[in-house]
Amino acid sequence: VTYHNDFSKSEYVQYMPDGHVKLNNLLFAPLIIDNKVVGLIGLANREGGFKADHAKTASAYAKFAAIALVNSRNLQLLSDSEQRFRSLFESAIEAIIIFNENGKIVFCNSITETMFGFNKQELINKLFIDLLASNSSEINFVDLKQNSVSNSEYKKTKQNTGKIIELEAKRKNQDQFPIRLSLSSYETEQGFFYTAIINDISVHKLIMRELLQYRDHLE
Repeated sequence: VTYHNDFSKSEYVQYMPDGHVKLNNLLFAPLIIDNKVVGLIGLANREGGFKADHAKTASAYAKFAAIALVNSRNLQLLSDSEQRFRSLFESAIEAIIIFNENGKIVFCNSITETMFGFNKQELINKLFIDLLASNSSEINFVDLKQNSVSNSEYKKTKQNTGKIIELEAKRKNQDQFPIRLSLSSYETEQGFFYTAIINDISVHKLIMRELLQYRDHLE
């Protein structure tokens, strides 16, 4: 922090633009982030001038202002990051579902609505396993029931992460269809979360079935 109580007679007056208000005295306190000055708090024309105590007070306010500036920047970065995240997810051609360690869906993209026939309001907080057919035994958490899922049980799903699994899912109208599921998990301060990437392979299965029938016919 620096201050000057006879600024009007200092050598720095020559740098003031024409028409600027007269400055008899002034004080500057730097805003410092990561050891770099990123801004200034400026005070001027205090009756009686500035003293060391004023410099200490200004320094304290400058620290608070620097923290506020950092928080504001971080908030903007988070907002930009979330916007990119949502844009990426919404542009995906696969259904993408994020659910927590209790199995409840916390996020899904628009393709999920189209694929399963639910709207997002119906999907949020719905158990992920309720989107799977009851005979889909390839994944080890299909038998877990609502409100009876323990953390230790659900963390067993980690053994399925990183794999691509083919199984049956069901739409809102209870029609079953084949899917290809890729599951990954990650941990945050809020707990474990799982990301499911789902492809509807109904057309693929139909084409494969027709190819096999054609092969049998040729044989």
